[in-house]
Amino acid sequence: MSALMSVWGALAAADGLALVLGNDDYRYLDDNERGTEPVAATGGLADLGFDILRLANGSTRQTLAVLDRFAQDIQSRDRVVLALSGRFVTDGDRTWFLAADARAPAYLTLDQSAVSLDSLMKVIAPMQGRALVFLSHRQANVAVYDPWLSEGIGDLEIPQGVTVVRGGPRNVAAFMGDELVRPNADLTRLIAANDGVSARGYLPRSFPFMAGVTQTSTGQPVTQTIAPGPSSAERASWALARQRDRVDGYEVYLRRYPNGTYASAARQAIEAIQNDPDRDTRRAEDALGLSRNQRRSVQRDLTDLGYDTRGVDGIFGRGTRAAIENWQAGSRFDRSGYLTQPQLNRMEQQAQAIRAERDAEAERVRVQAQREERRFWDQTGAQGTQVGLERYLERYPNGAFAAQATARLQQLRPTQPTGPSRADERRAREAEDELRLNPITRQLVQLRLAALGMNPGRVDGVFDDRTRIAIRRFQNENNLDVTGYLSRQIVVRLIQGN
Repeated sequence: MSALMSVWGALAAADGLALVLGNDDYRYLDDNERGTEPVAATGGLADLGFDILRLANGSTRQTLAVLDRFAQDIQSRDRVVLALSGRFVTDGDRTWFLAADARAPAYLTLDQSAVSLDSLMKVIAPMQGRALVFLSHRQANVAVYDPWLSEGIGDLEIPQGVTVVRGGPRNVAAFMGDELVRPNADLTRLIAANDGVSARGYLPRSFPFMAGVTQTSTGQPVTQTIAPGPSSAERASWALARQRDRVDGYEVYLRRYPNGTYASAARQAIEAIQNDPDRDTRRAEDALGLSRNQRRSVQRDLTDLGYDTRGVDGIFGRGTRAAIENWQAGSRFDRSGYLTQPQLNRMEQQAQAIRAERDAEAERVRVQAQREERRFWDQTGAQGTQVGLERYLERYPNGAFAAQATARLQQLRPTQPTGPSRADERRAREAEDELRLNPITRQLVQLRLAALGMNPGRVDGVFDDRTRIAIRRFQNENNLDVTGYLSRQIVVRLIQGN
């Protein structure tokens, strides 16, 4: 009995954590056949001492709850397995996993039922050489939801030291239940030999992910007497090496314990560090502790300076890293793609200067537009004729003299309305509210209106009177109903630049 308990203690010392989410029964989308099979393939991991978090056909609330628990627990673990099986959507660069109660997604209104794979990759990034990600997606799922979002898995940005394995639900479940849980087996070789799965990311020449775990051929714990666990001195040496997380720290441990309990993990950590040339600059940026909002500010600064970050979402993906590298080159810094505090300060100064110039130019344009409008009013509406008033309102439906012109026209032709009724305006406003446009989309609309010469005011995502006037001008020039509010058709037309 004591030998059996010792083995279970050794297995628990591996301190593994597995999160497995599988969906096959979608409430509002087509079902995903066999999507929950990986959820049922966790028995071998449990036998090896892994704590298992698994959820089949979870709602958005359930999915977020188990993800939160996973994120809080991951940092204290030696090994991590993350498996997602179900429906995925992508814009080509970014990918989201859909909860079982997700509705048909739309690019402009993605909600919490779509879990960002970029965010999950950030969470597991510190587990270099100790993290496996399984993504299971049926190739038959080919839905296209809008011009920017379709079914599938996009071009993932895989963190250094993380392995991503992909395949159909049945093949992934079979691999998780067999090859993955073979003690001391070389995963690189097993993946290459399995036609049902493929892998990207961290794949060293030899990859014994379950190193140090011993089982019988039947998968049951060994019951013979085993060697005692690591001494307190060895555990302290390993803890210090993990804390420093540098090559020299791991080498100190290996010199003292070349065949120690953690020797394989130490060698894997050294290999991961040596294969990661950006490690020091990345760790320096991590030490800044930039919040999501601060990262959005960086992306806005880069965008204002003319560098395309592929979105302002607070996630430093491939587009943002490329923009940082290009900015660093243009500002005579070393191109690393990672930021230091002096670089952040310089970037903010540059962006503030650009914004000041842009605001000054916008004010100059506004003053000039006021002068032009006043001159046109003097030539047309100020004469008080019906033709002159109509000409003014045709060009400036929401201009400085629009109310005066409208009132005078109503006197001249009281039975002919000059604008939308209150009921029409209310319906247009409600239709825009239903779009639930996020701040980024609102800024894109303002940018496009500005590019078209409609003068929407500040590009800040706030639709003030100037933005409404610009929308009305766009509608008037394109023979659309002039309401000052957006429809889905107008949003798509503006963003696509048609």
